[in-house]
Amino acid sequence: MSLISSLLLTLLLLIPSYSFALSPENILQNDVLKIESFLLDTKQSKESTSTLSFEKFLTDPNSRISSEFKIPDFFQDSVRFWFNIYTRYKVTDSVIHDKEDLRIVYETLSFESLAAADVSAFVRTSLQSKFVSDKTKSYRQAFKNLGKNKNLKGDIEVKILSALTRADIHIPNKTKDRVNFFNNLSGRLRAQTGQYDNIKQGIKNYILYEDFIEKVFVNFDLPHELIAISFLESSFNTKARSRVGATGVWQFMRRTGRSFMDIDRYQDGRLNPLLSTISALHLLAQNYNILKRWDLAVPAYNSGTRHILRARRLLKNPKMSLEEMLKNYDHPHVGFASQNFFSEFLALVTALSYKNEIYFDSKIIHYNPDTTIEAKNINAYITLCRLKPADFYKLLVNSAPHIDKINSHIMKRGRNHNFKPGLILFSDRKLTERRYEEISFKEMRRNYPKNWDRFLKNQSCSNK
Repeated sequence: MSLISSLLLTLLLLIPSYSFALSPENILQNDVLKIESFLLDTKQSKESTSTLSFEKFLTDPNSRISSEFKIPDFFQDSVRFWFNIYTRYKVTDSVIHDKEDLRIVYETLSFESLAAADVSAFVRTSLQSKFVSDKTKSYRQAFKNLGKNKNLKGDIEVKILSALTRADIHIPNKTKDRVNFFNNLSGRLRAQTGQYDNIKQGIKNYILYEDFIEKVFVNFDLPHELIAISFLESSFNTKARSRVGATGVWQFMRRTGRSFMDIDRYQDGRLNPLLSTISALHLLAQNYNILKRWDLAVPAYNSGTRHILRARRLLKNPKMSLEEMLKNYDHPHVGFASQNFFSEFLALVTALSYKNEIYFDSKIIHYNPDTTIEAKNINAYITLCRLKPADFYKLLVNSAPHIDKINSHIMKRGRNHNFKPGLILFSDRKLTERRYEEISFKEMRRNYPKNWDRFLKNQSCSNK
């Protein structure tokens, strides 16, 4: 069976019977020639979708990054790898690499031709996934071959040997040691999809909320570089939802999110970038107060403080750095994601600090995704009266036609729900003091969003 036929058969088996009607004849008639052309094109994989290299920004040439987020020597190689993933490789690229030593990059597969082809999204995604899977299987076989004879000259064997040479990795001479060496490398093989496109779109999403969020950072007295965590978690995708239920740009789990903001059947603060950012900064401030270092407080956003505190106790080092923890603390909980979280964060700090040069060709960004929203005038309020959001939106339909967009925490089923006083609203138009209490940035810092209703105690609703 040919590779093309094998891939098409796999696609047919993957399609659920309830998803949509797609017969073998339709695939063969509509997509087979395009797929065949794509497969022939990808036989020569590309080093990158871009000839530009932005690695010069890793030195922060314009001193835009706070000293506490400069890249330590220990993290240089891993940060460089992730920086390239965010700034050099697109979602149509798959980087084949070693997951323990990120200096070792074997090959970059480009699926740009497939992305441009007139085939269904399902076919594109399935083909890319299947092609990468088959490629990694070929690599594992090549590792076995090299374990037996290090002088093999197959295409993949040559790529492996070249990558090891670039990373200055020595291959053992003894047969037994060489077999173990390549078996170990085989188990460390990983494919990473590029993220350039997602980060660029995330920056566009962020611009609508940037003025308000920067004010929150200033009033919380927290480094603005921490916004990179939201890009790491979701690429600032306001509709992001993981398979385990983490939701929103900051990817709060429901249980954690409810500690800071209202989450029920009518509203979910995680869905609002403004509410979730305020909540995330409360959490990050807590982490820093406990751990006293940003290189620990940032990873704790992803994994919690428990294992970091445990490592500190076991190592008997109250001033332990993340570098010392990664070198000396061995625990199954500290896996690939945990080990790389801070490196990814630092890479994104740099990428966002030079976002105009990297993503927008050095042009000043004047991108407003919704010109009807006066982003600089957004403020937070709580309602003093009972309120049905649909009625509130209707009142502002002329002056603020997209007021619902900055109140995305109110779900569709909640628009006609009659909320009791204390509902949080955001508005870029000044709301009347008789019915709405404005929340100052100072008050935001003092109280979690779920506790803002405490300001109702001395206030009453007026319909005058």
